[in-house]
Amino acid sequence: MRFDILGPLEVVGDDGAIELPTGRARTLLLLMLTRPNEALTIDALVDELWNGNAPPSAGKIVQGYVGQLRRALGTERITTRGHAYLIRLEAGELDVELVEALRAESRTQRDDRRAETLRQAQARFRGRALDDAGDESFATAERHRLDDLRVAILAERVEAELALGRHTDLVPELERAVADHALDERLRGQLMLALYRSGRQADALAEYADIRRLLTNDLGLEPSDELRALQRQILEHAPKLGTPARVNGSTAADVGRSRLVRRSMIAVAGLLAAGVAAAGVLLVSRSGEPLVVPPNSLAVIDARQNRVLAAVPVGSRPTFVAAGAGAVWVANVTDRTVSRVDPETLRVTAIVGLGFEPTDLEADGRHVWVVGGYDHALWRIDADGVVRLRVRFEERYPPRRQGYERGIAGIALSSGAVWLSHGDEVTELDPATGDVRSSIRAGGRWQRAIATDGETLWVGFNDTARPRTPGDSAQYGPEPRADIVSVDPATRVDSLELSSFPAEMIVASGGVWIALPIPGLVSQIVGGRLLRTVPAGNEPVGLAFADEALWVTNQLDGLVRRMNVLTGQIDTVLDIGHRVEDAAAADGRVFVAVR
Repeated sequence: MRFDILGPLEVVGDDGAIELPTGRARTLLLLMLTRPNEALTIDALVDELWNGNAPPSAGKIVQGYVGQLRRALGTERITTRGHAYLIRLEAGELDVELVEALRAESRTQRDDRRAETLRQAQARFRGRALDDAGDESFATAERHRLDDLRVAILAERVEAELALGRHTDLVPELERAVADHALDERLRGQLMLALYRSGRQADALAEYADIRRLLTNDLGLEPSDELRALQRQILEHAPKLGTPARVNGSTAADVGRSRLVRRSMIAVAGLLAAGVAAAGVLLVSRSGEPLVVPPNSLAVIDARQNRVLAAVPVGSRPTFVAAGAGAVWVANVTDRTVSRVDPETLRVTAIVGLGFEPTDLEADGRHVWVVGGYDHALWRIDADGVVRLRVRFEERYPPRRQGYERGIAGIALSSGAVWLSHGDEVTELDPATGDVRSSIRAGGRWQRAIATDGETLWVGFNDTARPRTPGDSAQYGPEPRADIVSVDPATRVDSLELSSFPAEMIVASGGVWIALPIPGLVSQIVGGRLLRTVPAGNEPVGLAFADEALWVTNQLDGLVRRMNVLTGQIDTVLDIGHRVEDAAAADGRVFVAVR
């Protein structure tokens, strides 16, 4: 059994996630997990749970909570010791212990292995530790300890990666860490060193000036001797710091710039060879310097100037992006979080721990909806980054093929309704309560592509009507056939057969646009008819509409293409340099998830 408290509480057994009781019974479990294999008296538990305001029957109530937990976890998991209870955990069952063990293991390893081990430890943190316990006093104290542990592991991993010469890639992550921990001198020193080694001496010195101002004004203190020494070494270009590397007389920054130019030239050459009038665009930052977009970030593109403005570090493996509710939202699959990005400052202002793997994300003016299809989960996050509605959605017609994707596949929002595609149905939910209003049998298979223009739903399904060869059919079943089904809120209206399954669908510029990864096409439907199909590069998976143009992300190529919606011509190609996923548009900018 696995107990995870470094984020929303999760307990996973041999058969998957275990349904836990809610309320104080859940808080009791978290309290006991902070002190595993330790007998806690009933009086001590009562004091922690009620903060000195316990009712006369509190002892009996705690006994009832223990009974609920035993029914969920098994009778042998919580034992009675006189007037005390003890939760029995084996080595490695608690995620905190796993993190501490990985950290200890890293101390005996070489820098490359050490960095990887510490990265694994970081991945165990899924959000705010002990999240379900709120502001209970025991949780607050333990949370401070675990937050310090998280920062220490980050700093130790950065130390290893600096030793490996990865300073340029570390800068965005360290800038985010310093924004969250402005007075942490170790992180600040690491950022100064990474900036200096990246050829940014002035920025490194500005970081020192910033923390000195904060320490002096807020605490009446001077920076530590170590930080002051680092500042002097940067001023003097001390050899021990490892000055920016040079290759054939060029700095590392120059080499990175030449590589970006070369990638852009290749993109232009490819388009010209195909007979398409296109202009490759060099990635540049707001300061005018070439910008390298690192993995696990959100690339910000100026839709009018056709250039990348910034890269915002987000969680691990960002996949889905949505714009709405006053922010840009990114669902990160590996660490199972949603990051809230301020579109003005381009900073992450909130991280929401999910406890499940996100499989789709949509936003409107007030709310953000995140789907966990494999876990039958649907959460509503409000504009302030707080989860205020959790729905467990079970489909009525589960998949016929064992191991096939299951649960909610896609989500679309219209005025006053939430629409879910699942199995061969589309279901309408009340956005305030999550209650089911109606369901439509639309036919087809599990698909994420779903959109609405306020009056009509457009749903992309994989059907099973087209057979393969007899040999393949026996092994794989029939070949999927892709359909786009348009429905009014009650009745199936039309069906259009496509050449491939749809990966994404948006309503924009008077029509419905569909991304078809194989063989690399974008189709447009206007007035219920398939108007045209346009070549759009290798594996288009993300679509966004900005500055009267359609922006298409090509997953495996790491390219973002700008399509003129009037002519269907690709007129700009941006080479991000890493795998790209979903895209969204807001305020004249395009936000792209970069893995």
